[in-house]
Amino acid sequence: MLDIDAGDTRAAAFKAINPNGRVPALAHDGEVLWESAAILMHLGETFGVDRGLYPPPGMARAHAMKWIVWSAATLGEAAGRLSAALPAGQAGAVQAGSVDFIGVAEHDAERRGRALADLDGLLAIMNGALAEADYLLGAYSLVDVHLSGLVGWIDAMGGPVNRHPAVGAWRVRCATHG
Repeated sequence: MLDIDAGDTRAAAFKAINPNGRVPALAHDGEVLWESAAILMHLGETFGVDRGLYPPPGMARAHAMKWIVWSAATLGEAAGRLSAALPAGQAGAVQAGSVDFIGVAEHDAERRGRALADLDGLLAIMNGALAEADYLLGAYSLVDVHLSGLVGWIDAMGGPVNRHPAVGAWRVRCATHG
């Protein structure tokens, strides 16, 4: 367990695991991985195919990787900008001990507004995909697990999740899947 506010992710011991000083990181088979997209794809390939939670090689896997990379590079980037634009201590805001902490003086309504507008457009993409299917790949998968956590964070920060009904219904399905 790491205490980001206490600076645990900036400590030399953690930076030896993840030189970026961010979570998550995974140790598996004597190797360390960082970056949530890489971790998810590795876990999917290693454990998910046999369990029906990750597609085998082919176009279905390519679509899984598309959503995973999109979540990290596009949706996650916009969510990160919203998080950085929130005052410390607000739900979803960057924690004060994080390498990404900016400080209250740099927060402004214009940056927050731009991030919210970008998130609204990105969630519209998800909403369109989910209007045609119960889950992002058709059947429940690790992609849904990964993205539902990110969308939950966006919602906790006051992001425009409630403007996208198919995304909201999908979140309920993800939360009750099991």
